[in-house]
This record gives sequence, C-alpha cells and structure tokens, in this order.
Amino acid sequence: MIGSSLRHTAAVALTRGQLEPVAAEVEAALRGGQPTPAKRIAIMKHALEQVPFYRRLGEVAFIDLPVVDKALIRASQDDFLAAGFDRSKLAATHTSGSTGIPFTTYQDGAKVLRHRGSLVANYRFVGADPWGPFLHTKQWGTLTSRQRWVMQLTKNHFAYAGVHQDPRPPAAIAGWLKRHPGAVAMGYSSYLEGLFRAWDESGLSIPPGTVRAVVGISEPASPFLTILTKRLFGVSPRMRYSNMEMGLIAFSGEDMSVYHIDTSSFHVEILEVDSNRPADPGQSGRIIVTDLTNRAMPLLRYDTGDLGRFVVSNDGVLDRSRLTDIQGRRLDVIHAGDAEHPRRLHALQIWGLTTRISEIRQFQLRQHSLGHFTWILNAPASAELEGRLRAILEAVVGPTEQCDFTYVDEVPVLASGKRQFFVNEIEESP
Repeated sequence: MIGSSLRHTAAVALTRGQLEPVAAEVEAALRGGQPTPAKRIAIMKHALEQVPFYRRLGEVAFIDLPVVDKALIRASQDDFLAAGFDRSKLAATHTSGSTGIPFTTYQDGAKVLRHRGSLVANYRFVGADPWGPFLHTKQWGTLTSRQRWVMQLTKNHFAYAGVHQDPRPPAAIAGWLKRHPGAVAMGYSSYLEGLFRAWDESGLSIPPGTVRAVVGISEPASPFLTILTKRLFGVSPRMRYSNMEMGLIAFSGEDMSVYHIDTSSFHVEILEVDSNRPADPGQSGRIIVTDLTNRAMPLLRYDTGDLGRFVVSNDGVLDRSRLTDIQGRRLDVIHAGDAEHPRRLHALQIWGLTTRISEIRQFQLRQHSLGHFTWILNAPASAELEGRLRAILEAVVGPTEQCDFTYVDEVPVLASGKRQFFVNEIEESP
C-alpha cells in the first residue's frame, strides 16, 4: 500500500510544486477569507474580451452581467468557450443529470490545479489527512473489482456502494477502517447514515481515532446522522457544498449548518427567488456563483439552482464569506395554499420535522397536484404514524384534500444514486 507521505510527495511533484501554495490559499479563505474583487474583475475582463457570449455585451458592470444557468449554457455551449482554447485538450466534467439537464463543462489546467488544491485544503480544514485512508460511499455503477483494488492500492480509497447495493457486509467495512485508522468517511449522506445505522444496531464498536472526519455530500444530513457520527466516532459530521460544474464551493465548520465559502476561488451572490435583484440582507434567495479561475469556459453569475442565505451576525453584520440554510434545488418546492391564494414552501420545512420520527428509516413525499400528496415510507406501517405525518403536512402546507401512504423496503433513488426526499409532479407554467 502506498503511504500517505509518498502520495503527498507524488502529488506535489506532479504539479511542479504548485499544489501546496494553492491549497494554502484555499484553506486560508475557508478559515476567514473575504471576497476577492481583483480576481472577479480579472475574470470578467477576460470573458468580455475572449468569450463570444460575453463579448457581445460590450462594456458592462459586473452587476449588469446576465445571470446564466445550465439550460442556457447547454443550448449554446460554444458561445461560452474562450478563444484560444482547444476543447480536446481541456478537462471535461459531466453533471449527473439529476435535474434533467445534463451537460458538460470544460476546465483549463489552472482550474484543475485549483480543484486539486481545494480538495487538499478542505480535508485539512476538517482536521483530516488529504492523502490518508478514505471510505467513499456512493453509487459506484460499473466499477470493477480491479478498479476497486487499484483505488485502494494507489489512493487508499475504499469504494463502498451502500448497505443495500454492496455485497460486502457492514462488519467487513468496519474491519477495513480498523486496519486503516485516521480515515475520512465521506459520501452521500443517506448512504453514510445507512452504514452507521447498521453498525449501531449490531452493537459494533469503533475504536477512537479510527474515523477522523465524516463528510456528507449531495444530500442534506438528518439529525440522526449527527447523533450516530458523534456516538460512533466522537466527531461532528461536516457537509460539503459543491457541484460538478465548479467544484468545491463551501465546506461546513463545527456548526454543520454554516458553510465557509472558498472566497479565493468563487464569488457568491444571493439574489431574490423571482428576480435578479440582490436579496435583502439575511434573506434566503438563489445562490449565484462566479468561478474566479476557469478561463477556458468562464461561468460568471451562474445560477446553481440552489437556495440559501448569507450569515448575519448577532450585531446584524452580513457575512458574505459564509452561507447557511442551503436548501437544495428549487425543484424541491411545495405548492401550498389554494388556487386563489397559492403559496410556495421549501420541502426542507417538511423534511426537518419528519426526520425526528425515529420509526422512519427512509421517506419520500410526492406532490401530485395542489392538496394531493403521497408518502412513500420505509417504516413499520401504523395508523398512528400516518396520523403524525398528516399532521406535519397540514401544519406546514395547510388543509390537504388527499394524503396517501405507500410502504416499501427501499425508497427509490435517482440514476445518480442520490435519494430525493421530495418530488414535485406539478408542471410549472411557462
């Protein structure tokens, strides 16, 4: 097995010594960095001069740049590629397509280096060894046994597909961790919780120091994941805010609800949900991100599709370097009220209350139309449970016309392997 120090040495050598300075800059930003206007001005100037989409705008201020999104870029991808870059020589990233709009972005060498440095910085930020052992749990698809072996040999990464998909028993995964102390356990939050539940319910003991950090990605963490992480390992879980298009945007600190933005790599804005005006200080809105590094395909004022807000201190000071209340895709919106007085609520208002019910292992809420819902539950069937869930729904949404229940052994996941806890089947008006 290749050791941590050797992997570190190889990584530094492969980047010709550039990795550590980038990692140090990112880590400093996570620990208290402020917005970097010089970088924002530089990437905007480059885009206005070299990128067809932006060049057609002429001289504009940053705040007057159009907000772009995945659908717009996908429809005219060549318009967003900068002059002088050969697509065949760029790194390509592909979205999972869980939003229904898969697309490809291209990254130059500086962006690839920035991403690698960001990975190093993020794991140091949570007190972990970036080149140490990793338990990585998600849907791995067609990963072969040989590929798994190579991952373990070269990276010391153990690829695990979750308790319902991986043939290896949870006890075997715990055994690997015990042989590789100081590990990071990372992956889809629901996959981590499923594994930790299995260990907890079997009474399996994990020696102190076996797991140094737990990092959830892609899905919100339930309160039970926090409880299990502290009970099993004595650490608080951390959450990562990232996307395939841009990379690691923010990472939570000890307070899992507060995300520290990598201000050395990204400029973040919060805009109103229904307009491109800045949201009021401390108000939730659309998370808009500008990548400060990628000159091959600059993404300026990119609408991530997520909602969140900047942190406001007890003294009322807005902190643009930290995000909170990140609420996932705007597709996760419940239609409440009635036809004459419609309201929109984010599904996390339901999720937070539902995760407190210990009998529920997994759930998904589907909205078919205004006032019509179905709960899909991995839980013991009971009239009492159904009554509690109806009460939660009516307390948040208001009176419902129909609320059905379906019990399953496993709540279905998306093609990407992520579990979607709310599905809105109402077609949006154009």
